[in-house]
Amino acid sequence: MKIFLGVQPIPDYGLDNIYDGLCKILGHENVYDFNENIGLHGEVLAPYKDFPCFFNYPKKNIPNKELLEKIKGNYFDILLCSFTDYTFFAEFYPDIMMDLINAINNSTTPLYLINQGDVHKLHMEKIKYFKKARKYFLREMLIGETYPSNFSPLGFSLSTDYVIFKPFKEKTQKFFWAGDLENKKHMNRYDYISITEKLFNYNSKKKYNLKEYQENLSNSKMSVNLYGYGFDTVRYYEIPAFNTFMLSTPSKTIIPNDFVENESVVYFYSIRDFKKKLEYYNNHLDEAEEIAINGYNHFLKYHTSEARAKTLLDCFVGK
Repeated sequence: MKIFLGVQPIPDYGLDNIYDGLCKILGHENVYDFNENIGLHGEVLAPYKDFPCFFNYPKKNIPNKELLEKIKGNYFDILLCSFTDYTFFAEFYPDIMMDLINAINNSTTPLYLINQGDVHKLHMEKIKYFKKARKYFLREMLIGETYPSNFSPLGFSLSTDYVIFKPFKEKTQKFFWAGDLENKKHMNRYDYISITEKLFNYNSKKKYNLKEYQENLSNSKMSVNLYGYGFDTVRYYEIPAFNTFMLSTPSKTIIPNDFVENESVVYFYSIRDFKKKLEYYNNHLDEAEEIAINGYNHFLKYHTSEARAKTLLDCFVGK
């Protein structure tokens, strides 16, 4: 199976991990990323250097004109496009964008759209350019909201390339968290993180590069996931992937094969509930260890980049 994947010209955590998963399953020679995002092919862009989504797959170096001819000639088996905000992509690809959209619309190859961004409201005017999409995969698909019948949830994932496993009993740090405390889109993070600072005596404002962050997380027995710019967060998959106990805000998006409450994750529903559960599991690390290993195994089964790519591939072949 050969897949055309329309990705952003700059790192996009969700899309880049999907690219990695597709390459691992199909082979990199069968996945074509337009316009060959350099972050997928061995280069690290400085502003995004601490994102866990850089890979080193070989470039194909296909000229845009040849790529358009391949789309028109139905060379690909699947067209998977993230160009759901035309104005954004037109800024980066002004010379080819409408030609690309026309080629996609005139092709008989099955078309699927994907949005791994933070938006959870539908912007139908942004996908109107694509006339024949079979399905739209949306990361921020909210529980309780009504969506068109051809919309499906597709949350974040994490490449195993970025996972460091350490047995729970070998971890020497009780708790670790680092992140953006200024992000108050969905909640005031510091209301919660200040509680952890007092309990575990650490500095939440300290900055870490990616390597330092991963080393600290892998050495930590416990961590917390809080809503970010979207409800579905990187950390929601990253914490269990590192065999670390996760205390988390409850899912507000539809996540197929979600972590199971009190089995592979512990949710909190208020500041008071957060403090109570944090103190409880700090004093019952044997229970935290069981939840951590359950979370790790659940991640490996359902939420790696390969698992997320398999969800797409199963849809493409009608499973």
